[in-house]
Amino acid sequence: MSQLQVVELFDSLKGALMKPPAALKGVPRFHQSMCKTLLNECPAALKWQLDNGGFRKPTRGMEKGSLVHQLVLGGYQFHTMQAKLASGPNKGQRATNFQCKAAQEEADDVRSRGFIPVFAHELEELEALAANVRTALVMAGVELDKCERELTHQWTSPDGIECEGTPDFRFVRPVIDTFDLKVGYTANPDIWDKKLYDDGADIQAAAYEEQAHEQYGNVPTRHFIVAAETEAWCPVSIMQVSETYLEIGRKRWARAKRIWRACWESGEWPEYSTRPLTPPNHIVQREEFAQ
Repeated sequence: MSQLQVVELFDSLKGALMKPPAALKGVPRFHQSMCKTLLNECPAALKWQLDNGGFRKPTRGMEKGSLVHQLVLGGYQFHTMQAKLASGPNKGQRATNFQCKAAQEEADDVRSRGFIPVFAHELEELEALAANVRTALVMAGVELDKCERELTHQWTSPDGIECEGTPDFRFVRPVIDTFDLKVGYTANPDIWDKKLYDDGADIQAAAYEEQAHEQYGNVPTRHFIVAAETEAWCPVSIMQVSETYLEIGRKRWARAKRIWRACWESGEWPEYSTRPLTPPNHIVQREEFAQ
């Protein structure tokens, strides 16, 4: 083979290798929230969720967190409970929990219409918490009135996957700042160092970075976790996701998309692997020094 033929062959191979993957069509849009199931559980679990119309039923704590989102960002998809007690010493007074039948039936009806049921005393507490979050954002220089709030984006990733995501809010300036509001667990940064990974929030940050670059071009982006606990007096933490964590998130986001493509193209959604159970290193080390 002549030198010219070698060069031509190299150029043709390089072109084939650099060609972007074909777009994956005719399947649901990939959402970063699916990644936790795909990576931490198994593809079969995600497929079951897709086939059965949804994910896990929200807990009461999750409902309260969603309500704080509404109170901070705007939105009125909640209903103040009106049920009254039918018996007992407080007969005729408003129910304050879901123990009575009337409150349970009213809450079921409210949820069926896509609203969140909330008691008056709970709403007062959550409004105080939302006010603390808004104050913390103002002190950090974030003007909510100038932010994109809960705007759903659809985009095709560079590797041909059709994606969708809804950042909680985004401050579009020379730097694109995206914020993820987390309510109800902890605002302690020391705990969030690990929780960020466990919750898949690093993947979320990478996905929204990808979307921002698709929409705005190669501009600087940052991602922040706004964490608030359920008690109104607790401090609110605004924590930037580091570049180290973003790089981890980018790798996990890319890996999840590869698995997503492979499952749809092959029609196979693997379950958990069967293997012997082995102790993690920290257990082995602890027992070595326990004698």
